[in-house]
Amino acid sequence: MSLVKKWPVMAFLLVLLPGLCDAQFGRGLRELTLSGSGSSSRQFDSGTISGTGELGWYRTPHLEFGLRQSFNWTKYEQGSTWNGATRLYGDYHFGSGQWRPYVGASFGIAYGERSDTTLFAGPEIGLKFYVLPAAFLFVQMEYQFLFESGANVHGVDDDAYAYSFGAGYNF
Repeated sequence: MSLVKKWPVMAFLLVLLPGLCDAQFGRGLRELTLSGSGSSSRQFDSGTISGTGELGWYRTPHLEFGLRQSFNWTKYEQGSTWNGATRLYGDYHFGSGQWRPYVGASFGIAYGERSDTTLFAGPEIGLKFYVLPAAFLFVQMEYQFLFESGANVHGVDDDAYAYSFGAGYNF
């Protein structure tokens, strides 16, 4: 199925998300995080830039649901390419102190200029360190089971890890 045919499904999920979260907007019930990275050759003639942003809503003081978007652009001698991933996630946060570990799961779609559009799902873990009452640094790791057409899961050799380190803010 082409990416054009999948856009209505992704738009429907975006519209459905706030209803699933039943978010009550107010101070501290939403969360915005940003992370990024880059690398290049010593001559700066090739390299990669990537970034991830997410917007989450707390259903309870410990249960968060949200939308995460990742983007990657790579330049090399023969040209450049981009890819991205859009996913829904749910995380359970432990404690309310300065250090807050969490576990959760995500489900999404990976797409790109030179890659097959693929659905994926999997668990995630992370840790937030609050430097201020509403501002934090975080580290996170996701394991992604990649799906073939239909409901078949690729072999373990085809699965992927996604790592993030960034900053966030509760509002």
